[in-house]
This record gives sequence, C-alpha cells and structure tokens, in this order.
Amino acid sequence: MTNYFLIITLIVSYPSISSAANPYLITQKQHANTLKLSEQRTWQRLLHYQTKWIGQQTYSLVKDDAFFFHPQGMTSPKAELSATLAAFFLTTDSDKNSAQCRFPARFQWLKQQLNLDPNQLPKRNCTELTHWLNKLAVKSITVVFPVAYLNNPASMFGHSFLKLDKQQTAKGSELLASTVNYAAVTEKERGLSFVLKGLFGGYQGQFTLAPYYLLLKEYADLDNRDLWEYKLNLNSDEIKRLLQHLWELLPTHFDYYFINKNCSYQLLSLLEVARPQLELSTHFKFDAIPADTIRAIIKPYGLLKDVHYRPALATVVTAKANLLTREQKQIVKALALGELKLNDASLKSSSRLQQAQVLELASDYLAYLNAHKIKYQQKINGTRAYDLLAARSLLKVKSSTLTLLTPPTRPDEGHAGHRLQVSYGYDGQQSFIETGYRWAYHDLYDDPLGFVKGAEVEFFNSQFRYYPTTDQIKLEAVELLKLTSLPQFNSFIQPFSWQLSFAIKQMRFANNQRYLTAVSKFGGGISYYPTPNSLLSLNLLTSVLFNTEFHQSTAIDMGVRLHGHYDPIPAWRIAFNATIFHSIQGITQTRHHYQLKQRLSVSKNTALILNFNHLREFSKAELTAQLALQFYF
Repeated sequence: MTNYFLIITLIVSYPSISSAANPYLITQKQHANTLKLSEQRTWQRLLHYQTKWIGQQTYSLVKDDAFFFHPQGMTSPKAELSATLAAFFLTTDSDKNSAQCRFPARFQWLKQQLNLDPNQLPKRNCTELTHWLNKLAVKSITVVFPVAYLNNPASMFGHSFLKLDKQQTAKGSELLASTVNYAAVTEKERGLSFVLKGLFGGYQGQFTLAPYYLLLKEYADLDNRDLWEYKLNLNSDEIKRLLQHLWELLPTHFDYYFINKNCSYQLLSLLEVARPQLELSTHFKFDAIPADTIRAIIKPYGLLKDVHYRPALATVVTAKANLLTREQKQIVKALALGELKLNDASLKSSSRLQQAQVLELASDYLAYLNAHKIKYQQKINGTRAYDLLAARSLLKVKSSTLTLLTPPTRPDEGHAGHRLQVSYGYDGQQSFIETGYRWAYHDLYDDPLGFVKGAEVEFFNSQFRYYPTTDQIKLEAVELLKLTSLPQFNSFIQPFSWQLSFAIKQMRFANNQRYLTAVSKFGGGISYYPTPNSLLSLNLLTSVLFNTEFHQSTAIDMGVRLHGHYDPIPAWRIAFNATIFHSIQGITQTRHHYQLKQRLSVSKNTALILNFNHLREFSKAELTAQLALQFYF
C-alpha cells in the first residue's frame, strides 16, 4: 500500500507524465472542473470536508494521509478530486493496490457523474470488497441507542451505533448481524487524563465492526442499559453506498471529541453519504448529544421505518420479580445463590406454572449476578446455571410470557438537551429577575419521559441575576458539572446511589454579604421507588468549599441529603429536598437547605417551575422563592 501511494504522489507531483499518456484523463479532469464536482455536496461528504468559521478554510476531519491522494488533499477538495481521478486510471499489479477497490464510493460517484467509459479504465474485480459485502449481506440499517450510562464519562449522554441487518431466517438470527461502532481508541485509560483527552481531541477515533450479540452482552447485560432500535427507511442503493464508504473509513482514523465529533456525529456523516440530500451533521457543530442526533435522523426526513425496545437484563429481572410474592422471591434468590436445592419442598409445593416462573427468574437473576462477576473478572458457577435451565425444561409447560411494557416515551421523544430559563424571585433580601442557560441536558426536575429514571446529567448550567432595587447584574452561579444516579435498590438489584458536582455560586456570609464560592460535593447512598411515579433517596455527602472568608480559604463539610418526589400526573412533579451540612474545618457552622419544588410541563419543551427554599448558609436563615419559565431546544 505504501508503494502504491508513493506512485500516486509521483503522478500528482508530475502531472505532465500522466496527462501526456492519457488524453482521455485530461478531458475528464476538465469536465470535472467544468461541472465543479469538487464543490458538490457528495464529494465534500465523501472526504468529510468542513469549513472553519474563522477564515473560511476548508479541511477534512480525517487525520490519515493515506486517505488522500494529493499532498494537499486534506485541505483542497479540488486538488484531491483531480488526484483521485488520476488514481483510478492507474494500472497496478493487484486489486489490493487499486484505487478503484480501495475507494469504491468515490469511484462509483465519479464514474456516474462523468459517465466514464469502462473501456478506458483498468479492469478490476475487487474480489476482497465483493466478498466483504456478500458476507455482510445487509438488507436494512438500524440505529441502536443504548441509554445513558453514568459510570462511563464517554456514555453519560447515551451512545449510538449502526446495526447491519441481514435477511432474518430464524428467531434470534438478528443477533448475528454486524454492527458499526465509532469510538475512541483509549487503550483502557481512565481517570482525569481520560476525560481531558476526550474533551480536547487527545484520542484517535475509529470505525470498527463487531457482532451484535457481543455489544448486547456489553450494554444490556454488563452495563444494564436498555437499548432502542430504530430501523431506517433506506433503499438498496443507499445501503450499498453507505457500505462502500464504510469500507473506505475502516482503515483510517479521525480525532475523537466526546462533546461533538463523537460516535453519534460520525454516524450522521455515514448516513449523509448514503443519502446526500440529508442535512444532519451541520446542526451539530458544537455538540452532538446522542438523543438529539436520533431526533435529527428520524424527524424531518421520513427515515424511521420501525422501532424496537430491548430491555436490559436488570430491567427483565425487576419486571419479573414484581409479578411474584415475597415468598417466591425468597425462593428465587436461594435457588440462584445455591442455598436451596431444586427438589426442595418449598418449590415443589407450587403449581407447575408457578415453578416455571420461579425457575425462569432464578435463571435470569443468576445470569445477572454472573454478568456482574464477568465484568470484574471473577469466576462464575456455570453448573448452577445449567441445572436451573434443565429443571425448567423438565416441567413441560409453556413458558410464561412476560410482556415488558415498553416505556411510554422513546429517548428521541423526550425534551431537547439545551435549556433556557427566565424567572422572577426573592432571595430573602430583595427581588430579582434571573436568566439561566444550561448546555446539557437533564435534571431530576425536568420531564422524565424518555430519560433514565433517577439520572441527572448537567453541564455548564449558569444563572445571571438583575436586582432592580440596586440596578445591579450579578453572576449567581455556574455549575460546571452535576452527576446524580439514583437507581432503585431492591432485594434483587442492589446498586448504590451517588452524586458528584462542581460549581461556583453566590453564598451569604455572616456580614450579610454574598460572595462567589467554589463548591464541590460528592457522596452516595440508596434509593427506593415506593411506586412507579415516586422516589425516596438518602445520601451521605462531603462538601469542599473555597472562599477567602474561611480559615485558610477552605471549608470541609459533612452532611446528609434526603430527596423525594411524586408525580400526581406525568406532567406534574412535586419534589422536596432536605440537606444538612456541618463544617468540620475552615469554619464552625451548621447549614441547611429545605426545598419544595414543583414542575408543570406545559409542553414537551416548555415548563413552569415554582420553587420555595428555607436556606441557612453562613448567616441567618432566610426564605426564598422563585417562579421560572423554562424552554428546551
């Protein structure tokens, strides 16, 4: 391959050699210039060109010299098109070194646009490419969306990848389909360096192929993430063009950015090549939140053909457990843990159907426990799993069908990721008008439909206040990051709740003055859902504050937070918080915050907020109130 690109470089460097030898090529280059093919949308997308806002300079997102035929191909669409056209006329010793076989999407498009004479071109079979396409045997394309996963910074907003559907010949055969995944090559690096490199393009991003069942194992079983499958309405020509371009991209790489040039963004660019009239990626210059990209794909272009919900293993276990009595649940746990024998009277005394339900759940629960062990590289007991399945098969009764109710709202049908807020309030001393903007993307008081239950992810949430009595504008707060995970803790699934936040906000001190204070909080606890529309959560917290008003400019607090909410109707949430902190360093103070907050959704992307607070910081206690109107976009 290296020798081939050296030859191409020589041809580009000395155009007279190739031009004199092939008058037909000269004519076609002139024809391409006349048609301005290098400026057309399809060419720009095949090479992943973008234009910088400052200076209007064109550049490609691909960061691999081997992807281009011209030395300036990364920044010159015209030069790259001319060099690419010349490469297609080059006679090489094998298909492997042939430009026609290496870049089939480019070749087919230029061949069609210029109506190239096949007799003037070197004849190539492209056997390897043909074998690859036949092996994939793609009949349709599905976008798969695993919901948000807060334990991985790269997946806090969810994830998306493509499933290349084969013609289904038997039940479960869809699991054998290949998937197209775009991800950062991190070499399993974690911690702060992982986050910083991901934010600032420190990793290479690559497309890879993997069987669907492997990704299901990772997302649905190991990470306990529900998946949504969006089958797209693409025709055979569009699918073929997408696959040909994927062939071009698999050996190359991009710079990976968690915020914008991420998995979801690059999938949009693939779909734009498949159907060039689509305008998808242009809407995501600054960020590409997966749920927002799903909306962009299916809403305006009629691309959605079908939707399928695939619950995580933990979701299945919880749903099945809700159908059993307390005694049956105890038997299930004992069977899965090996504490009860399969011929025990407590199991045999039930009807055959009830025994089947118990054994099925015990098998699923053991699979959940084993997945957890596999994730942390612990040994599992395969014999117990086999024994449960064997005992179930001996009952000779029809499997109890569990109809897992698909969530009423898909992720793409939830509120948009950005939020603007306008409010009027009273801070205990004077009234104010406040404006706020949150870049991303959901909190515990937003409409929960379409989002992970009990999850909160907020980035760059800022508020500015105007005080009419003093005619002052002040920065009220900037919350750089807030993560909260409040999964249900029950007898089967026992995850811990946790939260983490970093903010700069105004706090009132003993001199009755308010100063900007840096605050970081972290902690954990447990959460319980008494009913499907309510939540109770208790967390122990540690808080570190920085302000010159403290001794050595630092205060450390220990505290507890009780949160609860109830939804009388889906559009209305009533929530309360009680937080108490006691300072153990930097200042002697016990502070508290009691909050009653209500959200009424006027529409999917509009809400009213009524907020009452009894707040004591480093001064006397005060009652504050605020009425806000929120817009999501």
